[in-house]
Amino acid sequence: MMYSFDEDPPALEDVFRNELWDLVSIFTDDIIIYSDTFEEHLEHIQTVFKRLRDARLKTKRKKCHFCVPVLNFLGHEVSAEGIKPKVDNVRKLLDAKKPKTTKEVQSFLGLTDYYRCFVPGYSKIAKPLYKCIPKFQWGEEQDKAWQTLIEKLINPPLLEFPDFNKEFILNTDASGLAFGYVLSQTWGDYKPHPIRYGGRVLRNAEIRYTISEKELLSLVYAVRDCSQYLEGRFFTIFTDHQPLTHALRFRDSSGSLSRWAVLLQQYSFEIRYKRGAKNSDADAMSRAPIQSVSEAFVGSVRLVPTTEIAAEQECDRP
Repeated sequence: MMYSFDEDPPALEDVFRNELWDLVSIFTDDIIIYSDTFEEHLEHIQTVFKRLRDARLKTKRKKCHFCVPVLNFLGHEVSAEGIKPKVDNVRKLLDAKKPKTTKEVQSFLGLTDYYRCFVPGYSKIAKPLYKCIPKFQWGEEQDKAWQTLIEKLINPPLLEFPDFNKEFILNTDASGLAFGYVLSQTWGDYKPHPIRYGGRVLRNAEIRYTISEKELLSLVYAVRDCSQYLEGRFFTIFTDHQPLTHALRFRDSSGSLSRWAVLLQQYSFEIRYKRGAKNSDADAMSRAPIQSVSEAFVGSVRLVPTTEIAAEQECDRP
């Protein structure tokens, strides 16, 4: 159920603070009520109405939707099964013409970037299109990236809701140019149910990291990106890099591995080794064939100013 009315968001948050946070979510001037059962939902609606009356707030009836199985919210379709992109927005991609200007590329990336959590390896796939931003250029590389993003979003995976009573599973992997992760849970059918995808392209300094540094960077990034799910509970991490199973014991002269290991010590987890062939989800996200390693190093041999060195050192902080 959703309400919409003109009111100051902080004021709404004050109205629903404390005990009601478990049954409502507020975004700007919208209130969403969610429940496990229909009977419970009716009780929650009455509770919210009472709180609104006590605060002398009114809703607009034409903007209210009651007891709906599927809710369109912020460009997403939310149901009991999970979350997926809004159908009308995805249909726009079918009618999209191939970009011919930088502005058209930016418009296309604006739409696809909003749904990047539904596209495993989004950063790696979209990288050729970002090359068009400073100066428009369109070739086979850009055409392939454009078509791939459309295909991925036309048939997006269903991201399911987490069950905080069950253990989370985090699969991570890094390649020469990018890294990715998949957060999932295994339920009664013993199959992994994806909850969140993520990752990014490696920066220039990170490309020169050792494989252990890249794999650990991937792990640290994934854990911090999913901290709202993982903090305060035990979870399992799967990696295809066996030395990573001893991540908390790393000691090196550069200090980067040790610093990342310290960051991980605030979490409770176990790292397990899984062969790359079995770690297919995260592996595919980091190894999309968009650009070769040799191409990434073209023109990279040069004198580097101290200011740039200092900036690149910030890459140690994922």
